[in-house]
Formats: sequence, C-alpha cells, structure tokens
Amino acid sequence: MSAAEPQSPSLTGLPRLPQEVAEGVANQVQLKHVVTEEKNVLPTADDLSQEKQHYEFKTGIENFKRGQLKRTDTEEKQVLPTSEDVAAERQHVELKTGIEQFSPEKLRTVSTEEKVVLPSKEDIAKEKVPQQVAQFNHEELKHVEPSVKTGLPTPEEYAREKVKTMAAKYDHKDLKHIEPTIKTSVEVIDDSH
Repeated sequence: MSAAEPQSPSLTGLPRLPQEVAEGVANQVQLKHVVTEEKNVLPTADDLSQEKQHYEFKTGIENFKRGQLKRTDTEEKQVLPTSEDVAAERQHVELKTGIEQFSPEKLRTVSTEEKVVLPSKEDIAKEKVPQQVAQFNHEELKHVEPSVKTGLPTPEEYAREKVKTMAAKYDHKDLKHIEPTIKTSVEVIDDSH
C-alpha cells in the first residue's frame, strides 16, 4: 500500500444539495415518470449533395495524375510607362535632387524679435470687474418705483402724443394777430339743378 491512505471526506467537505431539492427528498415528494425519447436528425438532400461534391473533389485531387499536365513556358511582358508616368517620375527626381543639392548658404539670416504683448484697456477693465462688484456700496442706490407699460399705443394715441410734442416745440414769435370776421348770413346751395 502507499504511504498515504485515502481518507473519507468529512461532512463539511461534501457537496451540498440545493435547499429546494433537500426539502423535496426529506418530504418524499412524488415525481412524475418521464419517458426519454431519443431523436436522430437525418441529413437533408442539400447536406447529402454537398457531402458528395466534397468527396468527389477530394478523391479527384488524391487520384490526379501529373502526366496529364502540359508543359508551358512563362512569358514575361514589360509594360512601358505612359508619358504621364514619365513626367511624374521626372518631376519627382528633380524635386529630390533639388532637396539633396540645396545649399543652406542661400538662405538669409533672420533674427527673431520677441514682443511682449500688453493687455488692452478692455482686458484690464474685464479683470477689474469682479473686484469692483465686491467693493460696490449698495447703500448709495436710490429707490425708484418701476412703471409698467402694457402694450403699444394705438395709432390715434401715437398721433395725439406727436401733435402735443410738436405744439409744445412750435415757435409762436412768427405768428401775426388777425381779427376774426364773423358772418351771420347763411347761403343755401341747391344741388337739384
């Protein structure tokens, strides 16, 4: 025998049944008898035809005779470039040689001037706003009763107000005094003719 004999597992090491199953076994619940049916799925006609094609393809490859092949010579053809291809390649070569042969002595020397940009008056004013708001004295404000106007004036009210303002601004110095003449006779005009 081996040095370490197998030991029986302790009760705590055994797997536990779910609570529902344990209660069912303890209460001797009667189970229904079930007949097991085994179903064998047969392949369809499409499955059979695909399998037959695959088998024929596979046996055709396995039984292929190399002697049936014909000898062929490979013919390499060179395609000449078009005029557009030649022009594009020439331009690329010229650009590349221009970059390779470029002399840095042809460049002008430039000195960089760094300028300190000062904030504008608007930027300074924007920065001061929070400080001014914090220091604002509300006691210097005067109480004002708000007047609420409802709606726009009608055309008649607008014309009346306009006449009042025009009359208030009118210069009376240029007017001359005229005595009115009063007519007492009334003439009747007959429109029946």
